Amino acid sequence: WRKVLRELRGIRSFVLCCAGMTCTTFVLGGVAAWAPYYIFEREARFQITPEAVSKLADRKATDGTPVIHPNLITKIRPLISADILTTGDLKARLAQSELTPDEQKQYRAQIFEAVTASESITLGRIGLIFGGIVVVSGLAATLFGGWLGDKYRDQTRGSYFKVCGYGALVAFPPFVAMLFVPFPYAWGCVFLAVFFLFINTGPANTILANVTRHQIRATAFAINILIIHALGDAISPPLIGLVGDYASLGTALLACSFLILIAGVLWIRGAKYLDEDTAAISKAESEMPQLER
Repeated sequence: WRKVLRELRGIRSFVLCCAGMTCTTFVLGGVAAWAPYYIFEREARFQITPEAVSKLADRKATDGTPVIHPNLITKIRPLISADILTTGDLKARLAQSELTPDEQKQYRAQIFEAVTASESITLGRIGLIFGGIVVVSGLAATLFGGWLGDKYRDQTRGSYFKVCGYGALVAFPPFVAMLFVPFPYAWGCVFLAVFFLFINTGPANTILANVTRHQIRATAFAINILIIHALGDAISPPLIGLVGDYASLGTALLACSFLILIAGVLWIRGAKYLDEDTAAISKAESEMPQLER
């Protein structure tokens, strides 16, 4: 493993491609975990009615115990009113209640879901729309990115890197826009951001295959997968959630968006090394004795 890592470390195309993939995997993991809830907090409206509080009190765990202790329900009942609340209003009401900060943090998701107004969009509905957009745009982008990289392979130096890099740069504006543009128009921004974040899938994996010897190619892919997930979508949801606790989910996602720009720069920089690294691997493999090949 150490020998393989030393070899991969010396392949600039591999290092830059892996770094770019790590950045976008971090973003995609965080978006998958938090974007639906962020949209819900932005767009949902709430009403603390007797029926909503009763619904909250009736929720049971698998062993039959209440999800929220009756003492906490007692603290919530004084908040009942006919007012239609935004997320900020609801948070302010909860802050003024007898619920402790720890209780508010622990049960906020259950409370928000239970007191969602009847005419409001729900978290489940948002998840369904968001999931549909990710499936359609992700599949289309994966096919389009692979086709585009192959199309310009013989015409443009480092075409696979450029498709990844410029795709990431194009993804940045709609990603930021979705945090500010009102819905339903923001759904279009979500589609474009996800599309251009997935456009690198085919070209990036082609780069990894083209710049590694066949004897270590499977190991190289395994190392890449380990790195992009360990430093990407494995840690982004808790980190974004932590920033969201101290600031807001909007702030956390906005800060996360700059990794898209970093990925774009890394990939564009890699374009000048790809042809050289690919040729070096082809030459090394062609010079091997037939038995080794």
